[in-house]
Amino acid sequence: MIDTFHISDGSRQRQVFYATGPNAFQTWNKPSNCKFVYFVLIGGGGGGGGGAGGASGTTRRAGASGGSSGITKGMFPVSMIPDLLYIQVASGGSAGIGGSTNSNGGNGGVSYVMLSPDTAETPQNILLQSGASGGGGGQSGANGGALGTAGSIWAYTNNIFYKLGLVDTYAGQAGLAGLTTSVPVNLSISGITTAGGGGAGQFNTVSYNGGSILGGGAIPIMSGGTAGGSSNGGGGSGGYMTFNPNTIGYSTLPLIFLGGAGGGSSNLGSGGDGGSGAYGCGGGGGGAGLTNSGGNGGKGGDGIVIITYW
Repeated sequence: MIDTFHISDGSRQRQVFYATGPNAFQTWNKPSNCKFVYFVLIGGGGGGGGGAGGASGTTRRAGASGGSSGITKGMFPVSMIPDLLYIQVASGGSAGIGGSTNSNGGNGGVSYVMLSPDTAETPQNILLQSGASGGGGGQSGANGGALGTAGSIWAYTNNIFYKLGLVDTYAGQAGLAGLTTSVPVNLSISGITTAGGGGAGQFNTVSYNGGSILGGGAIPIMSGGTAGGSSNGGGGSGGYMTFNPNTIGYSTLPLIFLGGAGGGSSNLGSGGDGGSGAYGCGGGGGGAGLTNSGGNGGKGGDGIVIITYW
């Protein structure tokens, strides 16, 4: 930006904020001479549930995948917002632990842009938030884990600032259940963030591949872990992003983040771990395995806040 004559040259600048811990605030100072500012807020994705472990030849359950975060976008004339804003970026949900006492994945958090650093998250102090909730963690259960819930939409019409600009919100994507006696369902991309892939259960001596996330064209497939059988189940592919949001340059692809794929199951070895999600995405469910050897779920992706101004 050329500041010599106090005239904007029309170039776009971008600043990206990453998760730095619970209740941690970062600051954004309004640059001189910019006219508009555009915010993209993504919350934390849910972690994948852990896969069960059990005796050889028995039916064992898989962990479900975590859901992805809700998303909020807002554009404001800079004259309508304060000179200093406080950014709180959500962490992703923890990974579920696999084994005979497997555990659920943790829920993701919500990202905020605030007028002052407020850990109580007072509504009158919030300019924007990524959703009403982050992505829900995938579960582990007696017959396969219940899916992680989608990050819900922020009801921004209850906020006093939304009329100062243009605000839009999107729900996240629900995860997939961890199954026992059938091949996991593959997940299709439906938005900027995706849930994770479900883990693979073990049906007596039959092992399965973990659930994949289906790309298309220039977006790759996140493959589920391979079936183990007498060896260990394969780990699910980790999350992917089409380009680094910290890069200002031209991109041939839209900004899309993918969740982690599900872990494969094994009759005689360890279940495969679910892949971790990219920003705002769900972690994959862990695959079922031998006693005390179910696969861990994948961690939910941390949130991110992208601010572009010109």
